[in-house]
Amino acid sequence: MTGRIEAEGLGLVFPLTGGGASEPGEGETRLVRSASGKVAGVRALEAVSFSLRSGDRLGLVGRNGSGKTTLLHVLAGIYPPDEGRLVIAGRVTSLLNINVGIQAAASGHRNVTLRGLAAGRSHAEIEAKRAGIAEFAGLGEFMDLP
Repeated sequence: MTGRIEAEGLGLVFPLTGGGASEPGEGETRLVRSASGKVAGVRALEAVSFSLRSGDRLGLVGRNGSGKTTLLHVLAGIYPPDEGRLVIAGRVTSLLNINVGIQAAASGHRNVTLRGLAAGRSHAEIEAKRAGIAEFAGLGEFMDLP
C-alpha cells in the first residue's frame, strides 16, 4: 500500500482555564472567546491543508508559536484536531523525540534494533535494512561500539 497523508482544513484550539488573557496583544487574532466575551482558548492551528504521498517531503517554517510542533503532534496522533479532516494511510513515525529507542551504552547495531522496534518495525524488517542503515551512517567498524 502506498502511504499518504491528507489534511483538509485542520484546526485546533487549546482551551484556557483560570480566565486566561483579556487584554488585546500580538496574539489577539488567535484568541477564542466564549459567548460572554471571556478568553476560552488559543487557536493553535487554523485551516491547515496539504496532501502528501510516499516519498514526498514537507518543510515547516515559521516563527516561534506559529503551530509547527502542534501540527506535528496532530500528525502523530498526540492531539486530535478540533476541525477539519485528517486521513493517514500507512505508517507515520514521529521524530518529535529522536532519542526514543536509543541507549548510549548500547552498540550502534543494538541501537538500530531498538530504534526500529520503537518505530514499529519487525525484527525481519530491521535485519533486511541493517546493512543499508550502517552504510548510510558511515561509521564502519564503530557500529559495534557504544
